[in-house]
Amino acid sequence: MRKHTASLFAVALVLGSAFSLGRSAEAQETSGPSLKVMTFNVWHGLRSGESHKRFPGEDAERAAERFDWQIEEIKRLDPDVLLFQEVNPNQPQSRRYAEALGYDEIHKVTSCGLHLGAIYKIPKNVNEGIAILAKPKLGLQRAGKKRLSGNAKCSATWGFQTKESRYALFGVITLGGQKALVVTTHLAAPAFVPAGFDDQLEELVKEGMITAEQRDEILAERDRKQARNVGETEHLLKEIAKHQGRLAPAGAYPPTILGGDFNAEPDYPGIATVKKSGWTEAATGPEFYTWNPVLNHVNYGIGTKRHFSLPTFDKPQVEAMLDERHDTPRQIDHIFVSPKIRVVSAEMVMNEPKDGIYPSDHFGLLTTIELP
Repeated sequence: MRKHTASLFAVALVLGSAFSLGRSAEAQETSGPSLKVMTFNVWHGLRSGESHKRFPGEDAERAAERFDWQIEEIKRLDPDVLLFQEVNPNQPQSRRYAEALGYDEIHKVTSCGLHLGAIYKIPKNVNEGIAILAKPKLGLQRAGKKRLSGNAKCSATWGFQTKESRYALFGVITLGGQKALVVTTHLAAPAFVPAGFDDQLEELVKEGMITAEQRDEILAERDRKQARNVGETEHLLKEIAKHQGRLAPAGAYPPTILGGDFNAEPDYPGIATVKKSGWTEAATGPEFYTWNPVLNHVNYGIGTKRHFSLPTFDKPQVEAMLDERHDTPRQIDHIFVSPKIRVVSAEMVMNEPKDGIYPSDHFGLLTTIELP
């Protein structure tokens, strides 16, 4: 009886193993190709708002050290696709990244001021924008660009811009015989306010520190900036849908990856708009605070003019509340994937200094995904 039982058990083990191997092989056959995607605000190193002629900021030697550090880290991480923001000057710097990494690239100038060749340029050192880089095997092709707000009309050699402008850039890659849409963007920043901001303002009104009219003006400006970010997000999603339709007229929309500097935290309305549209966020939580003015204080100090994002009416109490943004780590960079794409892993990257210098004033996000 014991021998018979042992034999049955052995047979069961063999059959179970065979069944397990069969399931594993089936899963491998039905799983799609994998892709490593990284979003990273590479940082132009400038501080706006102090001069119309030339923005101050990082010196050339330090910028060169940062660039070399970025290239070294990107090579180590080995992403297939890079979604960049704040590439300045946009065209030559995008090509410089591509040549250093051996990638293909597409780019779009988003901020240029007034620019007419080498003759007339204000500010002199701004021709900043966004870019997408991809390994040559992916056959990156430019699919288009879209202005989401503002009035900028910029190229590498000329431009006209009197308002802050935000754009999205669209590319197409081919992997495993199927096309995928890749998108990068850099949206306008809502005003950062601490928790309980409305209640604190109400208390200041009751105490006579500010008037009700001043409170209303502060909140109206807060809501206006928030609405702009949401409006840009909605415009972006509509434009993505158009590109998806062009790639798949029959309605079988291609896999789509969206990443960039959204200037909005995971619980902000703009990000909620993306999630409600069916997108999956690849990385979210305290371990993905890509904007850290405390840890990354040197780069933050170089690039950020200490000012208040909302009216303060020179009231110290209001200024103290708004000043918290200079000491609060947050996640404002995001990667989203369309339905049926599986997120395998995600990590925050570009967050280690070399010789005391961080690669950017942002940290990056790297995700490995599996296409359907």
